[in-house]
Amino acid sequence: MVRSVGKLFFLALCYSVQVHAASIELQIFDAQNNELSTVGVGVPFLVRVSMQGFRKRVQEPIIPQLAVIGGVRVGDGQGSMIIRNNQSTVYFNYKARIDVAGSYTIGPISIDNDGDLISSKELVIEAGREIVALNASHKHKHKEKPIFFDFSVDTHQVFVGQKIACTARFYFTQDSGFTGLAQLSMPDLPGFVVGAVEGAQGVAEKIKGKEYQCVEWRWFIYPQQAGATMIPACCVDYEAETTRRNVSGGWISMFTRRGRDRIHSNSVHLTIDPLPPHDVPVVGVGSFNELSVTLEPSVIKEGAAAVLTVEIRGDGNSEQIDQYQLVGMPGSVKYYESKKYMVAPDQMSIIPRKRFEFIIQGLRPGEGEIPEQQFTYFDVQDHTYHTLISAPLPFSITPAAVSAATASGDTVSDKESDTEGEKLTDTGRVLPLSRGGQWYEVKERKPLPLWLFLVALLAPFIYMLGRALLYYVCAYYQRHELQIRSRRAFVAAKVAVKACREKQDVAGLYSHCMRLVAHRCMVAEAVVSRSWLIRMLESKKCNQQEIKETDNLLETLTYYSFGKGADKLLDTDIYTQVEQWISWLEKKI
Repeated sequence: MVRSVGKLFFLALCYSVQVHAASIELQIFDAQNNELSTVGVGVPFLVRVSMQGFRKRVQEPIIPQLAVIGGVRVGDGQGSMIIRNNQSTVYFNYKARIDVAGSYTIGPISIDNDGDLISSKELVIEAGREIVALNASHKHKHKEKPIFFDFSVDTHQVFVGQKIACTARFYFTQDSGFTGLAQLSMPDLPGFVVGAVEGAQGVAEKIKGKEYQCVEWRWFIYPQQAGATMIPACCVDYEAETTRRNVSGGWISMFTRRGRDRIHSNSVHLTIDPLPPHDVPVVGVGSFNELSVTLEPSVIKEGAAAVLTVEIRGDGNSEQIDQYQLVGMPGSVKYYESKKYMVAPDQMSIIPRKRFEFIIQGLRPGEGEIPEQQFTYFDVQDHTYHTLISAPLPFSITPAAVSAATASGDTVSDKESDTEGEKLTDTGRVLPLSRGGQWYEVKERKPLPLWLFLVALLAPFIYMLGRALLYYVCAYYQRHELQIRSRRAFVAAKVAVKACREKQDVAGLYSHCMRLVAHRCMVAEAVVSRSWLIRMLESKKCNQQEIKETDNLLETLTYYSFGKGADKLLDTDIYTQVEQWISWLEKKI
């Protein structure tokens, strides 16, 4: 009996030691909470400090080496606690990014646990061009996932100032649970000029025999410094549904969670070469093919103005050319720059064009010529400098005014007096009134009608009254704009769906439905998403069947909006379904 009690006491003591044994562990994870052994250069990741079995609440640990990899604390100051198997674990997460390939060591970390010093092991972080998951026998392939994000450039070997086309693509499959995009975020790029991002465009693509829908963004960047550099990863926030298993009381249940996730792309490495030396400063980099100069009009009155247009055509860094300097301009004109702009491509020409307009003012009458103008650029194809030359442009400047007699075609010597034969002289005296020739009777003009007089009299008051009424109407609309939109939301939505039916614009149905809900609920359009609408319907006490049908309809519209759904329209009439859904929704909200 004593021996049995001793065994039980020994086992209880071992269990107590096991339960309360404290430990610290350092790990690295990606944004999707996958543990990694190698991180990608320029791709953000998480460093997680796990503290298990401590007797009291611990504070944030101090990790001096974290600054080397740019670690920044995320979450609250107390960390996140999870209790599992009667043991508490506190997590501290740090967001970091490594921009240079190599091996980095952080730790060990030591923390006092009521007199016991608990230390972790060192964490060695390997940074390379590919991300490798922990215990993976092969490199992690993003393109095998139902959702992944890819970033690419059109060239990796460039010159300073050369235009680089950037493309970011967000891929997802139909069974990935994707419900909507939130926003695209790009990293800071010191040493680059970044152009505007062109809006998301939906395309479809087949990868390894699997169909993907893709949302694509495009923009241009222009390097300003030579050297080897790296463009860090972009990230995009999106909304998705995930299904999880829940085991409770021997029962296995499945439940769906809607939430916002974030995914990072890969990074891109560039080699930027300096431009070769040249006698004069060169701002054009690319492949340009024409320099044209036009003057409108070519005949200028003295003191009047004309427009001189310089147009540069070609595929290069036209957007970054800020000014053009005219050379050899004649002294008979004065000029100054008016404006500069990019010419939008049209059916006649898809080649990018940059225009500079100058105002030319004629100073002295005579003939003149705009000399040939030049534009020197560095050609990125043959790695040499070229100069485009325009043709000379003649112009004429006419005198500002001529005498009235000359303008009427009469000469002073030919004009004689009708009576005494006196001729006009240059004395400037007034000649007698001519009474000869045909006389015509001039009848008295009728007075202004009374009604027209009253209209002219009241016109200012009518104008002021109209302005006051217009101001009141505009002010009323501004104060009640949300309420007016809310009342007219369903009428506008029905008209929009009818227009989509006539134009066969199935891709526009999703945005019209989201706009309808935003206007009706008086919220910003950016707030409304598929998950937000489902939560709103749940708050309106809609039954599960109605909510499910709404969710299925929105899933179909999302497919049509972000992919090539319009090219493979289903057998059912999607326009009628949307119209019926709008009529149903009108009774609910």
